[in-house]
Formats: sequence, C-alpha cells, structure tokens
Amino acid sequence: MKQLIFTICLLLLPGIVPAQQDALLVLEHIRFRMDKLQDQHISYRIVQTSVTAPSGSMVSDSGRFYIGRKQLYRKSVSGEIIIGDGYQVMINHRQKVVHVSQSGSLSPEEIDPMASFRNIFTNVSELRIKSLDANTGEIFIKSRVFDSGEYSLVYNKSSFLIEKINVFPAVAETTQLLPRMSSREPELVISFRYLSMAGGSTLPKPADVFSKEKNKLVLKSKYHGYQLYATAK
Repeated sequence: MKQLIFTICLLLLPGIVPAQQDALLVLEHIRFRMDKLQDQHISYRIVQTSVTAPSGSMVSDSGRFYIGRKQLYRKSVSGEIIIGDGYQVMINHRQKVVHVSQSGSLSPEEIDPMASFRNIFTNVSELRIKSLDANTGEIFIKSRVFDSGEYSLVYNKSSFLIEKINVFPAVAETTQLLPRMSSREPELVISFRYLSMAGGSTLPKPADVFSKEKNKLVLKSKYHGYQLYATAK
C-alpha cells in the first residue's frame, strides 16, 4: 500500500507531463527493487572518461561489496580498503603503509557504495526515458542534489537492477534534457555486476593482511617491507 501511495504522489507532482510519467514509474520500480536487495554480492567499477582524465579513460576505483552484511572490499589505483570482523584495513601500496583500526559503527555509504545515490529517487526535477535494446533501458535525470545535476541510469528491464550510472558535467540548459545528454560523453561511468553469493567466500578479509601474535598485530609475509600503523588490538 505504501508503495502504491508513493507512486501516485509522484504522478500527481505539478508539472509532470505524460512523457515523464512512464519514466517516474520505471524509476520507482528501480528504487523499490534496489531497496529490497538483501545479502547481495556486487562488484563495481568507476571509470573517469577522457572528459576529466586528460591522458584518456582510466579506472579510478573498483571492488566488491555486500548489501546486508558488514563486509566490504574496495580497490583503487593506489590501494585497498578491507572492512570486516570488526576491523578496517587501509593499504597504501605506493607508500607501503598499512593502517588498521576498529571499524566501529559503519555508515550505509561505507558498506554500500550505491547508498549515496539513493537521493536520486526523491530529488528529481526532470527526467526522460528511452529503450536501448530488448533487455535494457536508460533514464536521463536532472537532479536537485548532485553538483553535476545530470546523469543517467542504465537498467535491466526484467529485474529493474541498475547496471550503470553515467554522470555528466554541468552545462548551460539550452536544449531539452534527452538530446542535451545524448550528445555528450559522461565524465564518470559507474558500472555494477550482480554476483552469486558463492563468490563472497573470495572477498579479502583483515586476516589475510595481518595476524595476532602475543597480543600484537603482525603483517603477513605478503606485506614484507610495509609499515604497520595500528590503533586496534
């Protein structure tokens, strides 16, 4: 019932035209589907395109995480972050430094990198939808939240799971939303892949980085030559 009321309220928003109603319904299906994810193992990849990376497109961040479990693994160009078993481990391969601390109370953004995009479902000022092929569609969105203000969601038409988020640089609004965004290259592309839970066993854990010996944390041989800074016991 709450789901139905929320959808009806969206459709009754002032200024919503029929072309946007279809997009609003799909966006609501996506929001509902993503909110219902439980114990989902997801891999992600963030690519800076040539718009912001002068030397060409580059992967700025990648990793895997769980929805519904306090486990996280992220890998970036210079290091790794491992959260689990009460520890937070930050590894900087360039400086050969490992920081270990107690993870404490983790925010949704720390557990789920997609959590920061939740506001897109409730802070939309304009949107359009188009079909890419038989299996995927794309919603172009003008947001009131993020600095860029414009991005698109590529989603699976059957599961309503987000497969890709394109973030576009801000420009003067001289044309309509769909042609304006369709003619430009995004500055950031975030892609997602939904994995089976069996893959979770391969997630790196803090115990892969260090062990406890006589109440002290000792780095594993793989990290020979690294400096350890620990605030956890």
